[in-house]
Amino acid sequence: IALLPFPSELLQHYGDTEAAVVLWSLVIAAAGGLFTALTVHVGRAGLYELLPAHPHHRHTVLRHLTAPVVFALSIPLAIFSVTAAKLFWIAIVVCFVLYRWRFGSVRDTY
Repeated sequence: IALLPFPSELLQHYGDTEAAVVLWSLVIAAAGGLFTALTVHVGRAGLYELLPAHPHHRHTVLRHLTAPVVFALSIPLAIFSVTAAKLFWIAIVVCFVLYRWRFGSVRDTY
C-alpha cells in the first residue's frame, strides 16, 4: 500500500505510456492479491467474529479477487495498446454487476 503514491503519480503525468500503466497495474494487482489472500486466510482460520455462510464467503473472495485479476490481465494488454489496457479496467465494474445479479448484494443475509 505504501507503494501506491508513486505509480499513481506516474499514471497521472505519464498515463499514455506503457511503463506507467504496467507499473500501476502491477502494484494494484499485488495489493489486491495480498488482500484476497488475507480474506481467504481469515475465512479458513475461522477468525470472523460471526462466521458467515459458505456462499457469502465465496462471494466475498470472488469480489476481492476480481480487481487483481483484471489488473494483472491488463499488463500484457498494455504492451500492445495502453488505451485498451485502461479500457479493460472497466471489466471490474461489469463483473461487480454480474456478481450482484448472480449472488445478490453483499449486504444481503445468507
